Amino acid sequence: MPARTTPTPSLKARSWFPLALSAAVVLVVAFSTFSILQWTDKPTANKAVSTAEQAEKAASPKAHETKPDPERATLPRDLGQAWWEQSRLIYHGIPARIKLHLPEKNTNEIHAVFEQAWKGFDHIGQVANAFNPESELGRFNASKKDHPLALSGDLAQMLTLSQTLFTQSNGAFDPTIWPLKTLWKNAVKTQVPPSQEDIDKALKSVGFANLKLKEATAQSNNEGLRLDLGGLAKGYAVDHVQAIVRRLGAKAGLVQLGGEISSFGANRDAAPWRFGVQDPKNMQALWATVSSKRPLKVSTSGNYRQPLKIAGTSYYHIFNPKTGWPVDARVLGVTTLDAQGKATNALLDGAATAMTVLGPEKSLALAESLGIDALILSEENGAIRSTMTPGFSRYRDQP
Repeated sequence: MPARTTPTPSLKARSWFPLALSAAVVLVVAFSTFSILQWTDKPTANKAVSTAEQAEKAASPKAHETKPDPERATLPRDLGQAWWEQSRLIYHGIPARIKLHLPEKNTNEIHAVFEQAWKGFDHIGQVANAFNPESELGRFNASKKDHPLALSGDLAQMLTLSQTLFTQSNGAFDPTIWPLKTLWKNAVKTQVPPSQEDIDKALKSVGFANLKLKEATAQSNNEGLRLDLGGLAKGYAVDHVQAIVRRLGAKAGLVQLGGEISSFGANRDAAPWRFGVQDPKNMQALWATVSSKRPLKVSTSGNYRQPLKIAGTSYYHIFNPKTGWPVDARVLGVTTLDAQGKATNALLDGAATAMTVLGPEKSLALAESLGIDALILSEENGAIRSTMTPGFSRYRDQP
């Protein structure tokens, strides 16, 4: 069956929300985008809602009750029927939410499960945050790599998956882009775009083929090689936390970090798991919703968030590893999905990043090779064009 490609009416373009690349917020960039997915319990009757939070409220009276708590002062909220939920802002401002069915736990045990889950998120941040020189990745980047360097299990798994995605995407996913990210971050500070000469110089240190992985070690003869795992680390963190809560007795639930969402088990009241894809040109509306009785894993990568503003020009924050330039403005957002239980959120996260670089047509081929489904929203002549795998259309709710 051929892939489905559909033009949709143009919507009023949103203005940029500039993000200053200071130390306080730069980790948000490292971990890709804020969420362009909203979680809902029931179908949304009207996509033209005033805010994303109102979208959840319209979909389910209880969906809006818990808000991210930056100070971590709140306890998990009892939703009834042994369902509990807690939200926080983590990784310098990314909204995270955990909802769990814990029928065999007392209140103290339930609080302990949630605390272990948040510690799981913290742990992955301490492993994969390239902006923190004390993280494992920060120490790796600062080390000489002309001999095998030992890796933790988590970092080894992320790099092994990165190698797979690098190969399958023909280099569109490449975690060695740190020199490019640093170059463009400095350009934001100086408000002077990098020259082609500067980009070419940075590109000499880019290329996953320069990194040799063997068992739980990594080695490179390229002195300038530096890693940035922002393209899949959020998805990996969601996988990690879901494994923790299931091991601690959660029968069903949902773990969300920004645009990375993973559900497991049966939803409350046997309702389908349903997620809304935000309209990339209208922050007050949903473009579509997807749903399934089976557990869903979903990842998003959006070009319209976190632009780099240099001398009055906005550049997207995702880079083409081959050219050194921000990716084409034509791709507005990518959503990858798995309802078969075959893919991890880390894989979906990395694939969505690669598809933002590849564009619609090549993204479909990547999705097929990885055994996942995908939706690519691009802009053509002022209208949003949707390109999706046949499988994705099966999970999309009809308006």
